[in-house]
Amino acid sequence: MGESRVPFFTTLINIGLILFFVGLFAFAVLGGSIVARTAMEQIELKVVLADFVSPEEGQKLERALAEKRYTRSARYISKAEAQASFSAAGEDFLTESESTAPLPATIHLSLKHEYIDNDSVEAINKELLQNPQITEIYYPVKLIKQVDENAGRLMPAAFGVGALLLAVAFFLILNTVRLAIHARRFAIRTMWLVGATPAYVRKPFLWLGTLQGLIGGALASALLLILIAGLERFTGLDFSLVTFHPYSLVLYASLTVLGAALGLFSSYAAVNKYLGKTLDQIA
Repeated sequence: MGESRVPFFTTLINIGLILFFVGLFAFAVLGGSIVARTAMEQIELKVVLADFVSPEEGQKLERALAEKRYTRSARYISKAEAQASFSAAGEDFLTESESTAPLPATIHLSLKHEYIDNDSVEAINKELLQNPQITEIYYPVKLIKQVDENAGRLMPAAFGVGALLLAVAFFLILNTVRLAIHARRFAIRTMWLVGATPAYVRKPFLWLGTLQGLIGGALASALLLILIAGLERFTGLDFSLVTFHPYSLVLYASLTVLGAALGLFSSYAAVNKYLGKTLDQIA
């Protein structure tokens, strides 16, 4: 019993550590993406309304813009609110004789992250300017262009490295499981000689490999969360935005599923290597 447990737990730990490093890279890329997405969604389009637009009409336009496919949020700022904001900042340039505020009413649009690129913003700009109630639109052209260019360079590189890392993890897990089953090769041959079908011989090893991969994936997720908690404690940084993001929860579950799938496939390939072989071939 003790001898059978050693390969089981050794294989499980090896799978867990391999998947941990895969998860660590994925978490770093995902974290950067989530932070960048959150930052991009803070970019606002300042929609300037015509002078004849009343507060009621401005609020109606705000509700209409809030329902657009590209809008994350819309916020109407009246002329009085805009002037009050400037006055609070010490920039009240109205004279007592002036009866109207020189600042126009505006609607601040926050876009969904998938629409924050040069082409999409330009299309939105043209669409909005067709409305006679809108006179101008201000947005940070250079910042959006920079975000667009950086995403275009970094994402392909991240996917390339991720694919390479997955390939390495696959071969490492395959070899790990193969070494564990190698220790049972004579038992496989004995089962084969007494007339067991290939499916019957494979079944216990497939279950064992799937279980090891499943637990190894869960172990990798646990180690990842422990590492994040340790970084938060010793650096004082807050990773909660990324740690409990829905995409991160999918990552943790994916590590477990990936571990089970790799364990199953590796066990299948390893057992097949010894089926129907002679004693000299497996010795």
